[in-house]
Parts: sequence; C-alpha cells; structure tokens
Amino acid sequence: TTTRTVRIIMALRVPSYYRDHFKAALVLPFVMAFSLFEMFVMLFFWPIIFLTDSRSLRSVLTEMSEVFWFIVRFDRQISALVSDGGPPRLISLRFGQAPTVLNVPKDEQRDFVLMRATAMLRRHVWGWFVAFWYAFRHPDLKFITDDDFTRTIESGPWATYLVEVEDLSDWNEEHDGKSRYWAFEMPLMQSIKYFEEFHGAGTRTLFREIPAGEVDSNPHLQALAIIMMPSHTTTQYITRPQDDAWNPAKLYVTHGATHYLVLSRHPMLHFPMDTVNAQTHYLPLDHPIRLLLEPHQRFTLPLNNLVLNSGFLSILVNRWLDIAPFDCPVQSIDAFVRDGYKDYSFEKVIPDSPFGYGQFVRGYYRLFYDFVHDIIQKDKSGRFVNEDVRTWGNEIAKVLQDFPTGDELIKDRVLLAKTLAIVMTDVSVMHGADHSWYYHKTPWDSVPWRIRNKAPTSASGDRWIRTNANTRFDKWKFYLTQVCIFFTGPNTSLGDVHYDGWEDEQRRFRKALKDYDASLSEYVKVSSLKNIAPSIDF
Repeated sequence: TTTRTVRIIMALRVPSYYRDHFKAALVLPFVMAFSLFEMFVMLFFWPIIFLTDSRSLRSVLTEMSEVFWFIVRFDRQISALVSDGGPPRLISLRFGQAPTVLNVPKDEQRDFVLMRATAMLRRHVWGWFVAFWYAFRHPDLKFITDDDFTRTIESGPWATYLVEVEDLSDWNEEHDGKSRYWAFEMPLMQSIKYFEEFHGAGTRTLFREIPAGEVDSNPHLQALAIIMMPSHTTTQYITRPQDDAWNPAKLYVTHGATHYLVLSRHPMLHFPMDTVNAQTHYLPLDHPIRLLLEPHQRFTLPLNNLVLNSGFLSILVNRWLDIAPFDCPVQSIDAFVRDGYKDYSFEKVIPDSPFGYGQFVRGYYRLFYDFVHDIIQKDKSGRFVNEDVRTWGNEIAKVLQDFPTGDELIKDRVLLAKTLAIVMTDVSVMHGADHSWYYHKTPWDSVPWRIRNKAPTSASGDRWIRTNANTRFDKWKFYLTQVCIFFTGPNTSLGDVHYDGWEDEQRRFRKALKDYDASLSEYVKVSSLKNIAPSIDF
C-alpha cells in the first residue's frame, strides 16, 4: 500500500497536472503531512483509545492482530494481480459477483488524488476538531418520534426496502380489506457477528399506507408493529406503540436500516457499474457512448479500487481507521454486500416505490432518457449500432446480471437509450441522493451505527438505558465519518455536467435538470441538485 501511494505521489510531477489542478497541488503537501501525523496517532495512540471502546485488553489485542494479518494477506493478494500498465482489467476477487477492476489508469489515479483525495483530507483536518465538539454536545442517542420514524423511512433511499404484504399474521394483525400494508425487514442484524462490545437486533416492521389525500397529496406510512429478534438470543417478540420496548425497538430498526443502506444497497450503486466503466475504456476515444458516459465515470475507478483493494485505507477492512464507524468485522460487512448482490438486477436499478424517493429517481431517469434518446435518434453516423457497441454490450452482459447483450442493443435504439439512462442515473442521482439524504435529512442522534446495549427481550421492556447506548467516542467517529466519507461534497454539480459534443442538446438537458430540481416538493426532493455529482466521486 505504501509503495503504490508513493508511486502515485511521485507521478504528480507531470507538469500538465500541476497546471490543471494548481490549487489542489498547492494543498497536497499539507494534507500529506496531516496524513503522516494521523498514521502516527493510529499506530501509537489508537490502541489506548480503543481500550475505552472495548471491554478487555485481550479483545483489543486479538482484534488488532486479526486486522493486521488480514490486511497483509489482502494486500499481497492484490499486489500479485496488479500489473504496471495496460487497460483496466476485470477479475472476480472478493464477492464473487460484479468483478473488481484492477490496473486503474495512472492519469485517473492522479486526477482522483489531486481533486478528491485532497478534498477528503481537508475535511479530515478540521473534522477531527469539530467532531470533538459535536461529541461533547451530543453524547447520547435520542429516541425517534413516530412521525420522524415514518418520515425518514418513506422519504429517502430506505423506502427501497419496503415490500408490500398481504398476510399480516406474523405481526398478529388483520388486513382491513382496503389499505395497503408494507413490511420493512432487516433480518441480517440478528445473525451477523458483532464486535464484543456492540449489539443489534433483526427487525421486521409493519406499516399501513395512508393514501394520498388523507393527510396531504402524498402517500404516507403508519407504523403498526415491530417484530424484534435480538442478536444475543434466539427468541423473538412483537412490540407495538403502546409498549415499553417500542422506543428502543425503533432505534434498532434505524440501526439496521443504516447498515443495510451503506453496506448492502449503496455498494450496488458503486461496484456493478465498474464493469460498465472498465469496458467503456475499450471503446474508441471519440465513440459517442464513451463521450456520453465519461462525465459520469470520472474518479470512480480509483475510488472503488481504494475501497475494495486497499487493506490499510479501506473503511470496509480496517476498523482502526478513525473514519470507520462500523460495529462488526469484515466477515459481517461481506455478508451485507453479498446480500445486496443476491437480488441485484440491472433491470431493477430504477426503483418502483410509490413514495417520495421513487418519484424523485424516476423523474431524473426520464430526463436522462429523453436526453440520450434524442441524441441517438438524431445520429446518422451509425456508430450507436456498430460492432464496437455489440462487443461493449456482450462483454458487460457476461458479468452484470440482466444487462442487455450487444446484439440486443444494436437492434433496439430505445433499449440502448434506456440502458445508458439507467447507468447515468445510478452513478449520479441515486448515488448522490444516498449521500446527501443521509447527511442532510436524517436525525443523526437517532440513526446510530453503534448500539452498546442489548435489545429488550420482551415487549414490556427490560430496563433499557438510552444514555448507555453510545459513548462520546462513538459519536466522535460518527460525525467524522459523516463529514469525511458520507458527504464530502461533489467536485462539480450534475447541473453543470458537460459532454464533448451535442452542445444544443446538453444545454437543454442542463436546463431541464435545474427546472426539475426547482419544481420538486419537499416530500419528493430527496436531495438538492447542487449536492449531486455527475459521477461517483466520494
């Protein structure tokens, strides 16, 4: 890891990159100095900090040893596969589904380090100190109200986990014959392994849909019951709003939903599209598909390569990073990612949810589709239906579930427009909305990454002390992760996206994006357009 990092830094001597990224190059020495300081803190001061975070010295030393040797083995495995040059290469390495991309082009790595890594590190510098202030002012978790609970689930990406149900017998409820009912299920939270000092609970929450027109012009949810499956027992029980266990149960629901969003659903926006990204590099530089997708692929391969393939710097691997808030080891994180791949389908990327999030994404998808379809229909060169497209589609379809084959794409321009629109919506709107929504629109004190209390074992409620559920250290890590990872802020806004060519079409497209953003109601506006990047850049 150190060798690869030094090579990238040395490559920054290329004059064109100093010219193109002048401001970022100026700040790089300062952020690198802070990184060295943080490495010193991690190696010498961090174990002392974690003694306050764990229950025994033995557990700390055991875990540090496990993490260290996992990182050593992992980095050796990656280093053996990486070559010094050549185009991006796809291999199946970690999850056995969408391949990992190796041989990320050096110019893309330099671009990422200068423009995005420096931005993250700048936030890291001031984030350390602001996080201490946040932890001092917000030492405890807070119970979430029923209104905030349902609003948070129906208004954002969590809504993708709502599944309509007819049989309510599991919750001992009866169908009223006219309402729609929705289940919100987080079963993995019972079976995964946690670090010694943390706990969780699998949950299955039942909601009744309040139809549009009863409260306002939008559909809403009413929470009826939660099936609790605590991780420290094999029993389960049902709790309802009048029960003592109801408020703690809602915290375990948001605890589970946070894990599912970040570790299961969100990776499905990142990693499957790496296949599309890598194969697009094999198209000619002036190919129209490459020109359309390039603004939506900048920074992405280096970022995902860092997350998947760097043992020391990945928050998915190294718990000892200050920006790693997780309460479970690598094996549990992998279980969440595999669960996301289990039901992944390219055809189902655009959500069909009737609630605010579904309306938000589908609106942007239609704008992308209209933009791409207009360009494809006007094309007279035949390059959207040539052999390059056939090869591009066939290679992606080999490894990406339900991606159309190249033979299908060159026969159907509408299908090609839909395919490109799905890719563009995924890596821009859906990815940016996940980050922006979790940062700006969730009640931070009620959507925990960590809970130190065991869940109640009955609806009447064991004595569950809210103030013991988090420590100031937990809240410090939560805040630092929020500002450094979950919302670094986009390099540029989707509203300012630029393509090489099609000046009139892209001018109309940018205007349509801004008009749509301005027209959205608070219920539908999951994220402001200014907080959405054209590509996955953080």
